[in-house]
Amino acid sequence: MLTLGDAVDAPDLAWETYGDALWTAQTAVTHDGLDAAQSGSLSNSTLRTHVTRPGTVSFWWKVSSETNIDAFRFYVGGALVAEITGAVDWEQRTFAVPAGTQELKWQFKDRGVTGQDHAWVDEIVFASGAGASAQHLFNPILANIAVFGGKVVLTWGVTPDKTYQVLYKDSLSDTQWKVLEGDILVTDSNASLEDAVPGRPQRFYQIVEY
Repeated sequence: MLTLGDAVDAPDLAWETYGDALWTAQTAVTHDGLDAAQSGSLSNSTLRTHVTRPGTVSFWWKVSSETNIDAFRFYVGGALVAEITGAVDWEQRTFAVPAGTQELKWQFKDRGVTGQDHAWVDEIVFASGAGASAQHLFNPILANIAVFGGKVVLTWGVTPDKTYQVLYKDSLSDTQWKVLEGDILVTDSNASLEDAVPGRPQRFYQIVEY
């Protein structure tokens, strides 16, 4: 029986699917000519796995949906780092994965009624270790910081067609940056994220652009 791990060429990782419709392993639409994972076609179809080491993740993805109505999204550690919508043929993406246990999640949000209304992912590769993390796949950027009412609000300028992730440390002696969970609010020229930090004496942030 073809499993999701086999379909995305990463059988060493533990895969889960949930939502209104489940992801399936299939051989009809693929990038490698063999097999790939296909989303369900209802309002929420999610595929995920977890990794425990820093590194990089690369994959090929494709979507057939209604532009700006449906969306195929990829998250690292709860942070949205990429999105495609409409009819997008196979394209490869690569992202850095911070240290610590991180969720890698592919989510198809289907609200439309035309097109094939599916998303596909194939050839997922997670490369861990110093060699992978040494690749400069994102660039730190500067942000304005405001503190009020036990919250920190980070605001920074955005670049069109780029996605963002906020990392943090509670001490400069910490060896690992952690992903700050929460929804990043993006306007035409700026992005912002709130962090509730009541009672914390300090916290350090790093904003990265993909």
